[in-house]
Amino acid sequence: MRRSFADVRAIAREKGIPLALHVELTYRCNARCVHCFQERAAAPDELDAGAWRAVLDQARRLGVLFLTISGGEALLSPRFWDVAEHARRVGLAVTVLTNGLLLDRACVRRLAALSPASVEISIFSTRPDRHDAVTRVPGSLRAAVRGALRLRQAGVRVALKCPLVGDAAGDHGAVAALAARLGAALQLDPHLFAASGGGTGPTRCRGDDAAIQAALAASGPPPEGGPPATAPPDRAPCGMARSFVAVSPSGDVLPCVAMPLSAGNVREAPLDVIWRESEVFRRLRARRWGGLPECATCPRSGYCGRCSALALLEDGDLDGPSSRACHVAELRERAWGLPAPEAAPAPRPPRGLRVLNGS
Repeated sequence: MRRSFADVRAIAREKGIPLALHVELTYRCNARCVHCFQERAAAPDELDAGAWRAVLDQARRLGVLFLTISGGEALLSPRFWDVAEHARRVGLAVTVLTNGLLLDRACVRRLAALSPASVEISIFSTRPDRHDAVTRVPGSLRAAVRGALRLRQAGVRVALKCPLVGDAAGDHGAVAALAARLGAALQLDPHLFAASGGGTGPTRCRGDDAAIQAALAASGPPPEGGPPATAPPDRAPCGMARSFVAVSPSGDVLPCVAMPLSAGNVREAPLDVIWRESEVFRRLRARRWGGLPECATCPRSGYCGRCSALALLEDGDLDGPSSRACHVAELRERAWGLPAPEAAPAPRPPRGLRVLNGS
């Protein structure tokens, strides 16, 4: 009997199988984006190609189907092609995240030969002055758009990732139009994460409320019948430690790339063993919406987009409300032309960033 992908996901959730792996090959980058949360220099102990191949083999044993490769700038890693090609050999669908600066003809030909699921390119604005002000690399918009065009001409699926950053946030409509002309998908991001080292700089780069509300309005009306209902109490707050897992350049196994909490290191134990036996993952898997003291009954929980990493880093409480998610939920209501629910708590300012040490 043939199963739908929804059936596969349901079985994976029931059996604790991560379908997605995200690997950060390097923290090195050829851009200096103002909102970057990677406040880390090049890791001196990056995994070598053999170690990465072992991680991918272990991931397949776990049941992983999808691999995302990022950095820093993933294409700067001397292990990129070895990792990407091995991933395809073992049957993983590969998505590559890039700033687009290295997408010359030779690179695009080699990427196309991999038949990737997608290449996702960061585009902040169609205005060179605004895009390049975000990346702090002159000519970066031109290079990224040229790379996207080359990929599309080579038959590669492309997505334009558009974080809503500063003055460029108001240009989301032009980026959407560019994506349509290219035949590319579009991903808008209203959040922006705090820096991995605890700095607040990236959060101060968020676009203003008017731009974000307009972007949310452009993404479409609420579902037929009104906003999604309150999240069921038995649902997991997010997929970390359940449906996806991440590995850092030095081999730390993370619940997700935004959560600086190591569950182990692949130099000390195989990925599949860490996944099954880590106490960090066991605790995270036990979490449910019903166990979140303030969020459990919030009428916005069905559409707030709450992120556990944001709640911890920006508000200091993994199980508490995410002030950013609460605020974006309010903006979404305005974009939909709906009043705030009567029982909804008032959005509150962040209480301060917190950095985890793995303990």
